[in-house]
Amino acid sequence: MSLEYIFILISMAAVGLAFLALAAFGLRNLTRGKHSMFSLAAVIIPFIVFGICAVITGGEMAKSAILTVLIMSLLAIAGLFYSGLRGLTG
Repeated sequence: MSLEYIFILISMAAVGLAFLALAAFGLRNLTRGKHSMFSLAAVIIPFIVFGICAVITGGEMAKSAILTVLIMSLLAIAGLFYSGLRGLTG
């Protein structure tokens, strides 16, 4: 094993552990009422969309990432359009 490969593995493990720690603190704060379900969904939905896109594209991560950005952009535009219409009529 080369030194670069070991460094990459250690970096991946550190990022994974940091993500788990953040998820644990986020769930703790959710149970204490400091966060809403909307804020939790805003963080989780892109990961779910990415997973679905990865399955659809056959595991090609670059295509999955681009497709995820496109879908999330379309959802953002639709949300802005909906909120604009709601503000206009209500």
